[in-house]
Amino acid sequence: MKHFNIFILFLITVFTLNAQPANTDCPASTSQIDLNINNVRARILGGGDMWWDLTNGRYIVPNVAPGEKEVSSVFAAGLWIGGFDAAGNLKLAAQTYRQTGNDFWPGPIDQQTGTTDASTCMIWDRHWRVNLSEIEAHITDFQDNGQIDNPIPSHILTWPGRNNPEFNAMPGSDLPDRPLAPFVDVDGDGIYQAIAGDYPKIKGDQAIWWMFNDRGNIHSETGGDQLGIEIAAMAYAFNSIYSGNLRNTTFYDYTITNKTTLTLHDLRVGLWVDVDLGCWNNDYVGCDTLRNMAYGYNGEATDPDCEGVNGYGDEVPIIGFRILDGVDNEAGNPQGMSGFVSYNNFFSNGDPDNNPDGADDFYDFMRGIWPDGSPIQYGGDGHQQGTFSTPFMYPSNPSDTSPGAWSECSVPNDPDDRRFVMSTGPGKLEPGESDLISYAVIWVADVPHPCPDIGPLQISSDIVANVYDVVTSTDEVNEIAASITLHPNPMTTSSILRIESDLQVKSVRVYSADGRLQRNYQNADNQFIIERSNLSAGVYFYEINFENGQRKGGKLVVSD
Repeated sequence: MKHFNIFILFLITVFTLNAQPANTDCPASTSQIDLNINNVRARILGGGDMWWDLTNGRYIVPNVAPGEKEVSSVFAAGLWIGGFDAAGNLKLAAQTYRQTGNDFWPGPIDQQTGTTDASTCMIWDRHWRVNLSEIEAHITDFQDNGQIDNPIPSHILTWPGRNNPEFNAMPGSDLPDRPLAPFVDVDGDGIYQAIAGDYPKIKGDQAIWWMFNDRGNIHSETGGDQLGIEIAAMAYAFNSIYSGNLRNTTFYDYTITNKTTLTLHDLRVGLWVDVDLGCWNNDYVGCDTLRNMAYGYNGEATDPDCEGVNGYGDEVPIIGFRILDGVDNEAGNPQGMSGFVSYNNFFSNGDPDNNPDGADDFYDFMRGIWPDGSPIQYGGDGHQQGTFSTPFMYPSNPSDTSPGAWSECSVPNDPDDRRFVMSTGPGKLEPGESDLISYAVIWVADVPHPCPDIGPLQISSDIVANVYDVVTSTDEVNEIAASITLHPNPMTTSSILRIESDLQVKSVRVYSADGRLQRNYQNADNQFIIERSNLSAGVYFYEINFENGQRKGGKLVVSD
């Protein structure tokens, strides 16, 4: 088992009680579920953390069959969020190992009171996991005769869409009368009812949706004052049998909403990761500023088993964490990575590059500076190099041996147990406003070590980013009154696309998995044939553009 240092709780409570509401009594989240549709099996928790089971790393790649040797590429990860009120008071919530407690709790925040309570947190301490195939079967069931004849899966039946009566039928449940989990409202009545043909609106071939907040109790992990935020989260993945890039990738959307009456200034969001890549004591980390990406790799040529933890042996991967949508700037445009800091797993010896000790330290790491307020200096250990200040540690390709390159290989550092935080911001979040933060985790197998060329990861990362852009543009974000069928799918030689809608179709476009346009049908009919022609086997996305500017899309698989 991996070892990590533990705080003593009573030493922390002296700074955790500042400005916390008196009626916060939520217990810690216990819900766990796996995102497991492709070559990754990623454990999702409900308390702002993920990719572990509170004891062991559970970002398993490859997703092997039960009983086979499992190797985890990450030990644990968590979300960090911080900002200031108009008076300059820091508000912050962050999660690491739950050593001293929690900063996040399950469920929504009450619209009127701006608070939550233990019963609400316990009701919402769960995840909803839905496969696209289940949704498609549900749609087909309803479309054949205008009613649902087959049993409805519980996660579709109880999906927490607005005013869902099936959710409210659960003991003790009371669904807020407002938008929560996204859904397609087939009859347009504003109520989610699966029995009436409504269905969850998801991304990918499998998605997990859940909600959490930072108001459920005191922030015993960081000691930070509550921000008053609610986070709607969706993790998703594609089950592509042809694209290794998508098969080895998972995606994460976090919609952060300010539920207070105060503006949050200098808002920053961080993704904290304890990357392991199998054996936990031989890792390096770095960042690619052009791609808004952090990554982990091995500090040695091989990755043996260590202290009961399985390693990757002679086939060592690289794992990347890319920001796809960051904190919005003042103009409302998403920003990329604003900082990347790696620190050591030690406590209480005064060194600025050790574990954060209080809310100010967490926020300083997200600012891309050391917790003592000093800037990171380019090169070496990032301290007093006599060079220049930078918020990004280890930005060079590990294979770069040119003068001035800065990576863990170029220093060189001793490989060890690494953790880092990559951040985005600053921004501003007004009362009631929301901001979408999105990440992709990209895994590339068997890259020659040590000091690998991260080119394969960069190529895969670019393809994944293009897929995200295409999926986002074709995602069914608009509830268009249109029924789309594509048959056969997968296709071998051709498929028929049928579009049942009162809207005029302006064009239909087909994109490859790397985002390149492959077909462009102008003034298309509501039924036409997509010919395979020179399309190679793989995953494609189609985008239907209607005359009113709305779009709808889906996935097309071309088989051998």
